[in-house]
Amino acid sequence: DGAYFQQIDTHYRDHHPRAAGVRPGGLVDWCRDQVARRTGRSLSLCRVVEAWCFGGAGGEGSNERTFRKDGFLTAEVAAGIRGVEVALSVEALSRAGQGLDVVVLVVGSTSYVPLVRKLSAAGAAVMIPGFQLQVSDRKGGVRRQWTSPVLMEEAAWPVVLSRVIDEAEDRDPLIRGLFMGPAKPREAAPKEGPRPAAPVEEEAPEGRLQGRIADLRERMGFIVEDWNGKRLFFHHSAAADGAFLDLEVGDRVE
Repeated sequence: DGAYFQQIDTHYRDHHPRAAGVRPGGLVDWCRDQVARRTGRSLSLCRVVEAWCFGGAGGEGSNERTFRKDGFLTAEVAAGIRGVEVALSVEALSRAGQGLDVVVLVVGSTSYVPLVRKLSAAGAAVMIPGFQLQVSDRKGGVRRQWTSPVLMEEAAWPVVLSRVIDEAEDRDPLIRGLFMGPAKPREAAPKEGPRPAAPVEEEAPEGRLQGRIADLRERMGFIVEDWNGKRLFFHHSAAADGAFLDLEVGDRVE
C-alpha cells in the first residue's frame, strides 16, 4: 500500500534517530531472509514472484520511480484509499491462486483482514511487517499510529518490524539495507570513571496496583502505574466483565 509505505518512510526520515528513508529493495531482502529462516530453506530458494506498489492517482502514495528502480511493479489507482485496497486485494488473490507459499503485505488498515483470511484459506502463509509510527495529522501535530492489532492477529507470521529495527545492532547488514543511507551515528558515551552501582529496585507493594489509562487503541491500550510510573500494555480481553469499550483515557484502574 503506497500511501501506508509513505507514512513509514516519513516516520524514519523525520521522526526517528536513523533519519533516513526506507529502501523498498531492502524491505524485500529482509522479507526473503525471514522466509528462509522460518521455513528452514536456503535463501536462494526463497524467490520473489512479484512485488507490487499500489498508489492513489494524482501522486498519492510513495515515489513510483524508487519502487520501479528496486524491481517493483507499480499501479496508479483511482478512487483513493478504497481503490488501492480493492486493487491490491484483487492482485494478491489472483497471485495466491497460482500456488504462492508466502504473501507479504505491507499494509496497516483493518480493512485488509478479509484479504488475509482469503489468502490463508488459499494456502498461503501471510507475513505482515508491522510498524509503530509517528505521523503528522491534519492540524500539523504528530500522532502515533500502529499497524492494526486485529490485522496482525490474523496473519500467520506477524512481525513488529519497527521493534526489530530499534533493537538491532548497527552492524546488522539487513537492517542497514532497509534504509537509503547509513544509519545516523549514535552519540558516543562520555568517558567517565566506573559507573555507580545500579539502584536496588524497590519491591512492588502487596495487593493490587493502581494507575490510569494513558492510551487506548483498537482492542488494546496502555496503563501508567502509580507505583513506579511504568507504561504497561494490556489487551482488550484483560478488561473485567468485557468492559473494554467503556474505558476512556484518564480512567483510574487497578
